[in-house]
Amino acid sequence: MGMNFIKNNWRTLLFSIIGGIVGIVFIEMLRGDVSLATAMVAFGTLILAVVTAMAIDSSRTMAKRDRKERLLNEIIEWAKEIREISSASIDPSKIEFDSPLEQIAIQRDFLYYHRKYQEVNNNSAYMEEVASKVFGDKLLSIVRDVSQKLNDTIELLANCLTKKESENSKKVEKCKEAIDSCAEKLMVETTKLKTQDIS
Repeated sequence: MGMNFIKNNWRTLLFSIIGGIVGIVFIEMLRGDVSLATAMVAFGTLILAVVTAMAIDSSRTMAKRDRKERLLNEIIEWAKEIREISSASIDPSKIEFDSPLEQIAIQRDFLYYHRKYQEVNNNSAYMEEVASKVFGDKLLSIVRDVSQKLNDTIELLANCLTKKESENSKKVEKCKEAIDSCAEKLMVETTKLKTQDIS
């Protein structure tokens, strides 16, 4: 309790000490004891230097924490975007190709997912770099897992655009489920880190 109070109110306490020193210096100067007043000025200057150093350190710590929180939010937004794409399902009625028009409809779906996953995959390298430099191996391994599953799905979708097989829709749905699961895990771990960092 006492340590928490000091930690949370160190500026107020130090400025109170400085105010007290200034008061003592003023009183001693009025009394004519210049040597004590000089010593108190020196002590007050030292305290002021300590307060300034602590304020600079506090600002740096705050800036570092804000940067980490901003980067965690970027990772969370990336994972959310992936989950949004993965949540939309291919219409099961399109899986059986009864007519050429149905083939066109499902090819259009494949093309849509291919484009959307390519867009989010463009950020994979950046997310891996952030996870590696700022948050360490645990988060990096999950980001890499998401990135790998994105690449696998993009490759599968590219094949689906050239090979018209009825099994393609089922394969794509499985890949989307795998990406969604990884992205969810990434969001959970990132949120944990964010909560730990703030508390």
